Amino acid sequence: MLLRPLLRSVSLAVFLAAFFASLAGAKGLGWHADALAVELAGVDRLPPPPTEVTELRFSEFFRNPAGPRGLELTDKLRGLAGKRVRILGFMVRQTRPSPGIAIVGPFAMATNEFEYGLADDFPPNVVFVEVPRFADLAVPYTPGPLLLTGTLEIGRREESDGRVSLVRLRLDPEPEPATEVARVR
Repeated sequence: MLLRPLLRSVSLAVFLAAFFASLAGAKGLGWHADALAVELAGVDRLPPPPTEVTELRFSEFFRNPAGPRGLELTDKLRGLAGKRVRILGFMVRQTRPSPGIAIVGPFAMATNEFEYGLADDFPPNVVFVEVPRFADLAVPYTPGPLLLTGTLEIGRREESDGRVSLVRLRLDPEPEPATEVARVR
């Protein structure tokens, strides 16, 4: 497959750029490189999505380049509203998370609501994920990449913490655990 050598060369290029940047005293390549690494990391290693589930990437949220009216949703994102999608991203570490909601983005991020309130630097393509299992509790922070499947919602909505979400994912309910029935002899 032609994509594999390309991915290896891009991954090598990102690694080498980070290595030489670190030698030069730079803190890092910034979120663009992080987002690129996430997009490329598991392209050919992810299992196929379940039937009737569409793969969605953070890079498919907005048209590129941004036009004179600013960011515009892509036709793909609009077309997936109300449908089941799967997305790979990172949970935002929050100091004051909202019950039942996890914020997921294209790269690892952290906020400090005690220090800065809602003045965070989220990129526009974050997803507010509704986690039914934690409806009344803070969703525990989970580091590393997350592969999430659920129903996509789009449109402006004010969340309980005062943030305004544009894209939301309502996670699929977790399957009930199988229970064993004792056999009577």
